[in-house]
Amino acid sequence: MLNNSNFFGDITFQEKFVNFYSAVAVENVTLMEIKSNIVNHLPDSVQMMIYKNLSKSSIHNIYYLSTHTDKVNTRNTELTTYVRRMKSQTDAFINAEVFQAIIKNIPKLPKCAGSLSSKLLEDNVSAKEVTESVQEEPALAAAILKTVNSAYYGLPEKMSSLHHAILYLGFNNVYQLILENSIKNIMPQDEEYEKIRLHSFMISLIASEISLHCQKSKPLVNSTVGILHDVGKIVTLLLKRKYPNIKELIHMIDDSKVGACLLRNWGFPENIIKIIEYQYDPEFSHPENIDQAFRYEIAILYLSHRCYAIMMGEENTETTFVDDFMELLGIQQKDCQAFYQDTILPALLKNKKRLPEKISSLVQEQALALYPVRARAS
Repeated sequence: MLNNSNFFGDITFQEKFVNFYSAVAVENVTLMEIKSNIVNHLPDSVQMMIYKNLSKSSIHNIYYLSTHTDKVNTRNTELTTYVRRMKSQTDAFINAEVFQAIIKNIPKLPKCAGSLSSKLLEDNVSAKEVTESVQEEPALAAAILKTVNSAYYGLPEKMSSLHHAILYLGFNNVYQLILENSIKNIMPQDEEYEKIRLHSFMISLIASEISLHCQKSKPLVNSTVGILHDVGKIVTLLLKRKYPNIKELIHMIDDSKVGACLLRNWGFPENIIKIIEYQYDPEFSHPENIDQAFRYEIAILYLSHRCYAIMMGEENTETTFVDDFMELLGIQQKDCQAFYQDTILPALLKNKKRLPEKISSLVQEQALALYPVRARAS
């Protein structure tokens, strides 16, 4: 709020910068604009007066902004604490004997899915170890061979060796395939589940691409988290169908906590469980308030959802801390929209044959609008 005879502006106005201001007058006012080329022709004493007033104005603004920032940070901390306290209230229900019994009754994933999740997240796992684990589940071995011999890969001859197929596909694709098939086989096959499955598949692909781009975390970890992050929603979906009379109560349960509980029962590594348990924290918390042990992975999962929302044309894709999480990951683009268009969309275009038809058409359409030559070449 400015009063009579106040100055406002930047003391560096003689530099080659353009400053923009917007103002609302609360009463009749005369506003004088002093440009740098005018100041240069004024007497020295007048120039000193202008600089002195601009300097005083800048100091006042810096003090105001620093004080305001402190208040905002305090409020954010209080809000984060409150939200976490409210979310923790669902823990009592999740830890209750009746809910734990429900979790234990959900069929477990094949043994190799859990063991592979530990092996593949290690740096020194061998293709021989992976092959031996997959061989324990003939249905999964068949799914891998079916994939490698599909039209997408276009091999001149059919591949019959499971070991060669795993080497050819790579651990990332193999593990993603195993998880998808394992979860699909134990969950109901209907429209609601298919919607969750499609979403998880796309988040997994996007998370892997972000990880490759940022090089802050292993792509395999982020791909795994993407596939598994919504298992809690599947459980709550099953609960609503089994107990329709309390579905509104079930709707209030934190699905991230439910998913973590299920994955713990399935024997998944604790770091994967923690990432999924705290996946919603970026919605209301600054990166510095995220546990450092899995801060990058949570940031990648969070940004994957923002990119997916942009791809699908959803509104309100920007959230309070999205810029902070982009900075944490070292992303240079000015906003998430630019990052999606410059980095994620071209990556999806390269892999469009792997995408579901609906998503593939959408990616092609968006790419044609932004860079037609590259899109037509694909």
